[in-house]
Amino acid sequence: MNLKLVNTAAEYDLSKWTVDFPGLKFRNSYNERFGQPGQEKQGDGKESGRSLVLNYAVDGENDSTFILNAEALYAMLRAELGPFYLVDPDNDRRIAVSPDELDLSAKPGTELRYAAARLRLTALDTFWEQNTPTVVDAGSAGLENGDTLVCNNPGVINVYPIITISPTEQNPNFYLFNLSSGDVIGLGSNSFVPGSTIEIDSKNGTVYLTVGSTRTEISSAIATGTGPLHLIPGDNNLRYASGYGPVNIEVSFRRRWAF
Repeated sequence: MNLKLVNTAAEYDLSKWTVDFPGLKFRNSYNERFGQPGQEKQGDGKESGRSLVLNYAVDGENDSTFILNAEALYAMLRAELGPFYLVDPDNDRRIAVSPDELDLSAKPGTELRYAAARLRLTALDTFWEQNTPTVVDAGSAGLENGDTLVCNNPGVINVYPIITISPTEQNPNFYLFNLSSGDVIGLGSNSFVPGSTIEIDSKNGTVYLTVGSTRTEISSAIATGTGPLHLIPGDNNLRYASGYGPVNIEVSFRRRWAF
């Protein structure tokens, strides 16, 4: 598999590394689905995170070259360079990972010349996801009250979209229904006026209102009994409902794969 490790600074070719990608557990503990309390979140709350093991080697023709090569391997894993993604460019997909352990094991007599390298990563998002997101929008006309927008999830796993909405007039109250899944979210703000946007991140459960250069988290404004939408496999019919005029809407999502 032609893999790359991508962080905020660069990307690193891992095509010569072998990869052990474990199976998917269907019976999971709370910690496997959400991570240990106080640590980085793993899993999506329904499936567990998974540990990946990559194997290769570090070598050098002399001590200083070996040390430099080993240091370069460590350097790409520094925490301040996160987030980290293992990217499969041949299939345009990625998986969010967290470096857990880097082990260099040398046999007697080969110290500072050759060492087997073992890199253990936790797959935080459980599933591979599309590297380049699919974007569906309502076009220049936007959505009127009662209009629907169709989003097709071509995979077999639920996906969690980012929905960006901008109003054509002040819109203190609106609802989005996924008629295919039964999900509904109600939102609104007196500050939701032309030129502003609301961004609903269904995966992280956040809602941001942006007015000019000010960005405010407003998930507390979600109507009681409603919540972020998810897209089931196949067509998802999203219906907009509001008495406060049409909106422009864009839905961005990433197909997911188990293996």
